[in-house]
This record gives sequence, C-alpha cells and structure tokens, in this order.
Amino acid sequence: MTIWNKITEQLNSAGTKVVKTVSLLLTPGEPDDIVIAVLMKKKDIYYTSGRGSLEGATIGPGIVGLRIRAEKLSGSRGICEVDVQPVFSPATSQPERLSGKWEKSGDLYFTAVGFELKMSPGDFILFGPKKYLRDEITLGGMLFSKIGREAAVRIYLLICTDIVD
Repeated sequence: MTIWNKITEQLNSAGTKVVKTVSLLLTPGEPDDIVIAVLMKKKDIYYTSGRGSLEGATIGPGIVGLRIRAEKLSGSRGICEVDVQPVFSPATSQPERLSGKWEKSGDLYFTAVGFELKMSPGDFILFGPKKYLRDEITLGGMLFSKIGREAAVRIYLLICTDIVD
C-alpha cells in the first residue's frame, strides 16, 4: 500500500489523468487484447527485433494492441504467470472489425518488447516508455504516444485483483 500511495502521488504531481480503464477477466491460457490503435488502412511501422536490429512491417487494416494472457502456476496457490505482448491483428471483414472481433491467424507479435511476470492478488506493474516519442511510425510511439492537439504520453497500469481457483 505504501508503494501504491507513492506512485499515486508521483502520477498526480505529474498532472496525469485517467483516460480509460479496462477490466479483464482472463480465462487461464486464453488471451485478451487491449486495443491501442485501430488502423483503417495499411501503414508502415518500425520496431526492434529479437536480434536487436531495427525492422519494419506494413500492417493494416486491423488493430495494434496489448495481448494479455494469464496462466495459474501449478502447485502454487494464488500465483499466476502473466504474459504481455504487443501484437498486430489483421481485421477479417468490415462487420467484424466494427463489432470488435478480430482474426487470430496472421497476427504479428512484437515479442522483443513483450514481457512475462508472476503476479498475485494486489500486485501491479506500471510501465511506459523510456523516452517520449512523438510519432506513430514506431511501435514505441504507437503504444506510448497520444498524437493530437495535445500531445500526451501513455502509461499502463496492470493490476492483479484476484485469482480464482
């Protein structure tokens, strides 16, 4: 609770505001996506590969999001392993795109910047960019920048509230 209060104080002093809250009920082994950007047409995006080199891909239409998967650890009560991966999912068709359903085949995972961690109820992780990138041509810029009249940095707070046995 002490750490949580310190983080809240620092975020408030920086003038942050909550733009969106997403609650997920994750079924063991089944991923869920948090939509970051909806692409209506093709777009070039650049990212760091697993080898550490700069690579590019043409993506769209579809979504860029954070795919989150949780799996209970066998033999450990109250602990799960959480996997967070940036991903591009191509849209299957116009009606499905508008209803928020996305095809899973053909997904492009940006595994070099994904992460895994163990969490218990009450645990949280706050993550954001190392530095502000005001662009939408890099994966980092797309995930952590909000382009518009008022530029903003996006940060994410992932909280484990419960693990159901």
